[in-house]
Amino acid sequence: MLIVMVLSLTGFLNIGSFQKSYIDSLVSSYGVTGSEARRTIEYSVKYHKPLNNFAGMGDILSNVKKQAPTVENVFVMLPNGDTLYDISGPTDVEALPQKMLSKINFSDPKKKNNLSWFLSDDQYHALIPLKNTNQEWIGTIDIVFNEASVSEKITTYINDTIKIMMSITIATILCIVVAIYRINLFLKNDQLNKRGLLIAMTLILSTAQASFGVLNVVTFRSAYYEVVNNNLNLAADMINKRI
Repeated sequence: MLIVMVLSLTGFLNIGSFQKSYIDSLVSSYGVTGSEARRTIEYSVKYHKPLNNFAGMGDILSNVKKQAPTVENVFVMLPNGDTLYDISGPTDVEALPQKMLSKINFSDPKKKNNLSWFLSDDQYHALIPLKNTNQEWIGTIDIVFNEASVSEKITTYINDTIKIMMSITIATILCIVVAIYRINLFLKNDQLNKRGLLIAMTLILSTAQASFGVLNVVTFRSAYYEVVNNNLNLAADMINKRI
């Protein structure tokens, strides 16, 4: 019971950490994809092309979806939350519920992280601010992708974690059984050998916990490398097209 409780707690914390880090990495890859759209839009606005009357916006936004197939839609919104465009062109469809609009604010010039995300109604929203030449916030690119695309990866990680946990639990229990038979449980005066049991249990449980942590890191690293590799491919494709 102690082994299962300890490993379950560690696994739960690892899964939570993996989920947040994976979403951050995924949003970062969409940020790489959306950066080209932001560059194009801000460059046009710089030369006085109005954001609310932007011909060809649908093509710009649809390129984001082409580069990232898991993206469902891409919107351009004004700072007040009004939707101007999606991948099909001009639209007035509400991209975000009113309760979420108050949480979006890229007007602070000291804000270092210009890319944020949140989950709303089973959909993730990756937000990229649009700014004019004076670095004033004039709009937001909203890249929408479904929660299912994240859940699939998280489920795979959870299954791998459970398999690792079960394997280590079985191995640890076997080690404990062997240890009980190998050490003297009772001293000559019929007193319980507390010191021997404590040392044996501490070594076995510490080894189990360390092994579980190392294997989780290996699993986490492989998933992270996958996202990094995807980011590199997206960036290389953008550079190739520019050249």
